[in-house]
Order: sequence, then structure tokens, then C-alpha cells
Amino acid sequence: MSSNQKNFSDLTLTFISRGTVPSRWTHSIQSMKMAVAFTERFSKVRLITNGGILNKGTADTKTWYGLSRSVEVVRLPLYLRESEALLRRVDTARFVAFAALYSRFLRGDLVYSRSPRAGALSVRLGNKTIIEEHANPEEEIIPTVVPIAKRPSFLGVVTVNEYIKAEYVRAGIPGNKVFVAPDAADVEQFRSAKSRIECRRLLGICIEQPVVMYMGHFYPEKGIETALESARLLPSVQFLFVGGWTEDADRLRSSARLLPNVSVTDFVSNDRVPFYLAAADILLLPNSGRYQHAYYASPLKLFEYMAANRPIVASNVPAFVGVLEHRRNAYLVAPDDPDSMANGIVDILSNAALRMRIVADASDYVGRHSWRHRVDRILEEIFA
Repeated sequence: MSSNQKNFSDLTLTFISRGTVPSRWTHSIQSMKMAVAFTERFSKVRLITNGGILNKGTADTKTWYGLSRSVEVVRLPLYLRESEALLRRVDTARFVAFAALYSRFLRGDLVYSRSPRAGALSVRLGNKTIIEEHANPEEEIIPTVVPIAKRPSFLGVVTVNEYIKAEYVRAGIPGNKVFVAPDAADVEQFRSAKSRIECRRLLGICIEQPVVMYMGHFYPEKGIETALESARLLPSVQFLFVGGWTEDADRLRSSARLLPNVSVTDFVSNDRVPFYLAAADILLLPNSGRYQHAYYASPLKLFEYMAANRPIVASNVPAFVGVLEHRRNAYLVAPDDPDSMANGIVDILSNAALRMRIVADASDYVGRHSWRHRVDRILEEIFA
């Protein structure tokens, strides 16, 4: 594997994705998008995930994730039925063992693992391995990656911001083996979206009123309560929340039952995301600053928002530093502050020049952050 030529076209890559694809976990979206981008550089890419014995390979991953091309998916038959694995996110011990062993059996040139535990075992088995992780180092980096950090087959760990990198280095991984690559978007996926009016008509959304949309999970650290309070302050603005697990969506509907300007839509597959985002006037990232998540968050929707050509109102949390700039590619507001968020929304809605500038700068930024660009950056830094 020549570091000078940076030519991987004759090499094969095994991608280990913890959990299951397809699923509702954001992790699985990132895995599939990365795997597709790797197919443009490597001669063969296999993605390893959980699966079922009786219905292995039945899911249509290309449609579910809106992929531009197919990826070979190897579903390890660790469950009786695929549905048993569908909602699982955490690596089981058997998945870790089987994924690493199968990677060794394939004898590919490179392993890229979104499972630190499977990646660490892959390193111990002698595979040249890159691990990607975004979480607190105490969760998996310290117990699994630090012990193998000096092995020659460990090529490095990829994460998404400088704060996390500093944490990993402090935990014991050499600085020259920690690489920062912000997440990305499938920019091409958003170029065929219908107009705002067409999308609203198809979704049954009022055409006359402004629409603020949040897409993602409805966990407390996402700042959903702050967004609801902002909706209470802006009764003439429609707030549409899209995504989440069914039980979380039901709780949110209950919390918003006295707010006629709030509606909640259950999870939509990634191929439908551009269609929903195109219906909005403003896209919202209300992340709370009260959780560790404020430092470790890497919301894919941030980059998808940029690709959707809609202005973004976002909480000014540490995880967004280096990506978002106030009144340039987003409008930043104080986290956990409904008044600040409401004022930001009003400012955007009332200032056409500001809207256009934010959209233009965000579009320029995300144009340099496609999944292909991300893969190229990772390979170039690791094999420099």
C-alpha cells in the first residue's frame, strides 16, 4: 500500500458496521454513505453487519439510504430472523468476534471499522485497520483502542472534531494516529428535490405560513424542549418535527398537544430526507448545552441541512465549532434559550439578504464535504 501513490484501485476494503443495516440508527446511515464512497477508491468493498438466518439479505439498502450505487452487504447470520437484529445498535460479543474473524478470513487489504471493539480485535488478528469513533473515550477508546494503539496494524482512529481528538490523545492514543474528518452529505441526493411549494402540497403543509423543521431523534440532549418553547413564542410559525423512535414521537406529540402550530412525523428513511427538508423555510438544530453530547455530537443532519439549501438556526455548542459560523453558514443562538432561538428564527424570516448569504455559504461549505471528499481526506492523511 504505497503512501506516495495514494492509489487504492487494486485493493480491497472490509467495512465493519456495528448494529444492523438498514435501521433507524444514524450510525447506519453514515456507514452506508462511507461504504459507497469507498467503492469509488477501492476495487472491492464489503460491508459487514448483523443479519438473520431465515431472511438474510432481504432489505433494500440502496433505496432505504438513497444510495447512488449498491454496496455488497454481508449479514452475519447471528440471529434467527433479521428483524431480531434490526433495532440493535450496540456490538454484541458475538458480532465483535465474528466480524473481526470474518475480516481476517477475507484477507482484504484494509479494514475500516465503525465498531471500536471489532476494530481492536481486527488489529490483534493482524489486519491493517482504521477505527472510527465519535464518543467519550471512556466508553470504548480507553478499554479497547488504547491497548492496541502502538501495534503496527493499527493505522489510526478517525473522529469528527478537534475536541474529541484532544480527548483521545489525552486518553493515550498517539497524536499522529488520531485524525479529524467532519461528517459529510450526499450532495447529489439533494439536487433533484422538488420545489418548496410542491413538497408542501404533497406533505399537506400550509403553503402560506413559514415552516421551521427539525429532523432527527427526539432525545433530551437534542434540545427538543427548547424548540417547543420557541414554538410557543411564535404561534404564527409552523414547527414540524420529523424522525425519532415511535415511542419518542408519541411523547413529543403529547408534550405539544396544546400547541396547534406544532406537528410531529415519525421516522422517514434517508431517501425521503431531501423531500422533507425542501418543504421548510428554516432548518433547526436546537442541541442542548447541558449534556456531554454538546461536545461529542456529530449530527449528519447538519450537513444534510446545508445540502438542502435552506438557512440553518443552530445552538452554539462546542461540537459545531469549526463547522458553523454565525451569520455566515448558519445563525447561531444560545443553547437551552427559547427566546434566543425564537429571535434567531424571526431574524432569518425577516431578512432576505441574510437568508441568501447563509444558504450560499452553507452550500459552498458542504460542496467541499461530500462523502467522497471525506474518504479522500482520511486516506490521504493516514497514508501520507
